[in-house]
Amino acid sequence: MIAFISSLFLAISLLFTKYDEQHAVIPLWSDKVADSIGVNIHLHYRDTAYANWPAVEEHLRLLHIRHIRDGLIDTTWQPYYDHLNTLAADGIVSTLITPMNVSDITLRRYVQNVHGIEALEAPNEVATTTPQWNIHLQNVQRHLWNITHSISSHIHIIGPALTSADAYRQLGDLSSLEDFGNVHDYLGGHEPETAGWGDRAFHTYYGSLAYNLASARQASYTKAIISTENGYITDPNQPQGISEQLAAQYLSRMLLLHLGMGIPRTFIYELIDEGPNPSEQHFGLLDASFHPKATFTAIASLIHETEDPGPTFRPTLLHLKIHTAPSDRTFFIFPLEKRSGEIILCIWQQQNSRRGAPLSFSSSSRLRVSIKIPGFIAKRAKFHILSDSGALRDEVVRRDHAALVVEVDSHLAFLSFFTQKIPRKQYVYAENAKRLPSTTPHRR
Repeated sequence: MIAFISSLFLAISLLFTKYDEQHAVIPLWSDKVADSIGVNIHLHYRDTAYANWPAVEEHLRLLHIRHIRDGLIDTTWQPYYDHLNTLAADGIVSTLITPMNVSDITLRRYVQNVHGIEALEAPNEVATTTPQWNIHLQNVQRHLWNITHSISSHIHIIGPALTSADAYRQLGDLSSLEDFGNVHDYLGGHEPETAGWGDRAFHTYYGSLAYNLASARQASYTKAIISTENGYITDPNQPQGISEQLAAQYLSRMLLLHLGMGIPRTFIYELIDEGPNPSEQHFGLLDASFHPKATFTAIASLIHETEDPGPTFRPTLLHLKIHTAPSDRTFFIFPLEKRSGEIILCIWQQQNSRRGAPLSFSSSSRLRVSIKIPGFIAKRAKFHILSDSGALRDEVVRRDHAALVVEVDSHLAFLSFFTQKIPRKQYVYAENAKRLPSTTPHRR
């Protein structure tokens, strides 16, 4: 079974297709993947590793990240403003979380003096136990919308992220006071493709990405939703913790699934392990000594493979004929295209591995995928696998006549190629030749 992720208009379309059929898909511009990725940081946590500003800046640049999320802090500590401006000069723009009691003066100071503010976000995960909390939050959201738009016309407003479907329901429709809705996607150590594990609602189950998205949509309605927090605890000894190798695979796949589901930006939580609080100590892409985990390397690899800066362009319609062996497994294909015409098919096989050891690339778990582009020849084909370390590993692309043949498991893989049109007469002759019965020479 094939789960085709069609990214036209950033809307998900999962087409569960029959074996060995032809599919027409419109790839997504590959740079939209790289541009969709952001990371949470805490530059004002001066009692943690974030106090080492030169190392923070260096690793953000190594990651090639373009978006960070931090707080709009009412502080007299000038380096905080300076660091945000330095990141803006590096091409890294900021989404800043506002507190419940933010003043007009503080908002104006930030907008006027901090460069590269991309968005302001409503207060984060507010307590829903106080009387009339929802009315208060609605008023805060209205004030944030009005005061920001009176100062600047280019800063987006993101709604609040809440901790339950019922809280979003109580909050009600904020779509007229926000440019984007907000959701936090913590999957408790489960794979991003999980169908959920709790009560059924919104035609899905608690715990799934679809459930989280539907919960948040109760407050954002038709507005696109940004995932401002999600991630994995990379310590198997902690509750809901998994290995960093498994987290690397899950995070990279989640980013693609989010984009396919219409989530234009995902902020991973977070850049560095905070410590000493055990619940916050192991979310980082880097440990507290700035040693890269497999998750850091995997995200850097994904950005490196997909980034394609330059003018926006419209990808072309692509016809694919796909054959798999065995034919009863579910796998995902996310088609991308670069401005050069290079096609990138992000492919992985669904395999549930919650809290398990990293999946090995063994012959028993592999799925053989044969891909043909009718009427075209695939040229300069390359095949990379996102290894357990997060680094890209070259693998063999085999050819079976005009088809490209690769083997995939649950590790994210990238099959890239350019297409060259086959002259019509040559293509028709080749197709007709396949239909001719085989003959055996007569013996004399």
